[in-house]
Order: sequence, then structure tokens, then C-alpha cells
Amino acid sequence: MAEFTVYAGAASGWDSSSDATGAPDGSYAYESEVSDGFKYLTLSNFGITDELPANAVIDKVTVSAKVKANSGSSTDEIYMRVYARINGVDQAKSDNSKIGIVATVKSVVYTSGDALDPSNLTDALFTARVSAEFVDMTTVKKAECDYVAVTVEYHIPSVGLEMGCNF
Repeated sequence: MAEFTVYAGAASGWDSSSDATGAPDGSYAYESEVSDGFKYLTLSNFGITDELPANAVIDKVTVSAKVKANSGSSTDEIYMRVYARINGVDQAKSDNSKIGIVATVKSVVYTSGDALDPSNLTDALFTARVSAEFVDMTTVKKAECDYVAVTVEYHIPSVGLEMGCNF
């Protein structure tokens, strides 16, 4: 079994989205909000098919994001989750948990379905999303994201060996 990890090459949807692209660097994309509701950070251009060998069989895809909250009052809450989108269709999502000022990594693992089909992992079809739900907002609060990574685990099928004897 082999694996590789790729990072988003493009991002949009938040006040400052571009800092969520590339490898982890401690520079965070953010969305500032003072009212309740959802805000979505959409990431793309992972280059998965550039890394995946042509005859590979995908065993697992993991989408991970390093996220945190910043500012606001003690009653303000932000809940975040991460998930893949294939051709505009949301795939299974990570847990929707409250985040705080300490950065945490949210992940979702796919072991079956559309996320394991190499033809769906092209830059044209595959995106990842980080959703931030702002709840009971009283002051400006930020949802922040350092990076979104996609880790692909795969194997190369064995080619049958012909056994023979020469006498």
C-alpha cells in the first residue's frame, strides 16, 4: 500500500480564503461574522490525478483541515466540519463540533463510494469544503483555517504470474 498527501491550490468563499491553500504554514484563512448562519470555504485544484499512478486502486481518501476560532464573547459559538464535494454533491461530513481558540484538525475518511473512483478526483470534479456555523453571535468572531489536505491511500494490483516448468 502507498499513499500521498496533496494540498489545495485554490480557495474561495471566506473574507480571506487564499491562506488556506498550500501546505501547513500557520497562516490562516478567515471568515469574520457577527450574525448567525453558515459560511463555506471551498477548496480546489488538489492535483490528485497528477500524483495517482494510472493503474492504482484507491483504498481510502482522507480530507483534513486545521481550524480554530478567534475573538468574540464567551456566548458566541462556532461549529465546523470538513467534507468532500464531487461534481457539486456533498459527500459524508466530519462531525459538527464546537471549535475554540486552540487549533484542531477535523477529518473525514472515505473508504467506499464516489471518493474512491479515480475519475471523480480530477481538479474539475473534486473540491473540499470547510463549513463554519456561527451560533448565538453577539460580537464579531472569526472562523479560521490553516490548510486542507487530501491523503489518498492506494495499491497497485498484482499482475498474475504464470507458473511453468521447463524439463
